[in-house]
Amino acid sequence: MRHRKQGDRPSTKGSIDKLTSRTPTPRYTEADNSVVVATDSIKNTIYIKAKEHPVNPPELYVSHLGQHFLDRYPHITTAHIKVIVHRWTRMTVDGAPHPHSFFRDGQETRNVEATVSRAGGIALTSSVAGLSVLKSTGSAFHGFVRDEFTTLPETWDRILSTDVDCSWAWKPFATVAAVQAGVERFDAAWVAARAIIMKTFATDESASVQNTMYKMCEQILEAAPEVDKAGFSLPNKHYFEVGELFSPSFSSPDRFRVLIFWWCRFGLAQGPQEHRQGRRGICAPVRAQRAHQVRGCSRCYDFGAEVRAEVARWAVGPRRGKKG
Repeated sequence: MRHRKQGDRPSTKGSIDKLTSRTPTPRYTEADNSVVVATDSIKNTIYIKAKEHPVNPPELYVSHLGQHFLDRYPHITTAHIKVIVHRWTRMTVDGAPHPHSFFRDGQETRNVEATVSRAGGIALTSSVAGLSVLKSTGSAFHGFVRDEFTTLPETWDRILSTDVDCSWAWKPFATVAAVQAGVERFDAAWVAARAIIMKTFATDESASVQNTMYKMCEQILEAAPEVDKAGFSLPNKHYFEVGELFSPSFSSPDRFRVLIFWWCRFGLAQGPQEHRQGRRGICAPVRAQRAHQVRGCSRCYDFGAEVRAEVARWAVGPRRGKKG
């Protein structure tokens, strides 16, 4: 489905990721299709209900959609729905917002999952997913358990990067009317959660990822009193410092670092002709079945040798982190 507003407000594009309904078992055990709601009916219902009801905020839309399936099909007891809202931002052309052109503003999405049931009412979970963040300092990790299998060194200053997945579950709603009453709560909570994530990640002198995410959870619960619980997934994305640019006199946080993220795509591309202009030694991403190995391309191999030499030089050099 698509929702577009005129003026300066961004357009959003949502896609139904999952819609399932619990029905009696004869369709499986006895090949009885009399209780099956066809995918075609579900697809058309999604579009029609998007026309009849606002799709923003998505929490209200999924509530309307789930309740429709319960009202329309008496044998269905529960509807499970997930909506993913992608970030689309209006283009600026010649200094003015373009009336009908947009660009995909990153991979971050706003997700909503709903379980609408006859017995339990409406359970909603909102989330921010795929928000990639990185900071070059202000993160440490030391004092952890060390045993005979530990090789990770302690650090008092490190690069921290992750893909944020943050979810918050609302206290149950009895009816769609209860969801609609005070509907502004949903957008307000999403804006607050995203701002909390950004500010805490940037400003917290992180002793660990675990402690940083706990601080974020506390603030989200305080900002949205109707939220029952909040949770995070912050997997480490490992970047390695292999040198500093311009001058050794730069000190944190003003220093410039060369960040190498070891992607599989480093050694694969369509061919030498696909090298990006101005980026010596780095091949373009794979866009076809044809690929070449790093050792088969002199430019890739030369660049890889330079990186390996720089890593070796840095590894035997003085440590840049300070204790305390």
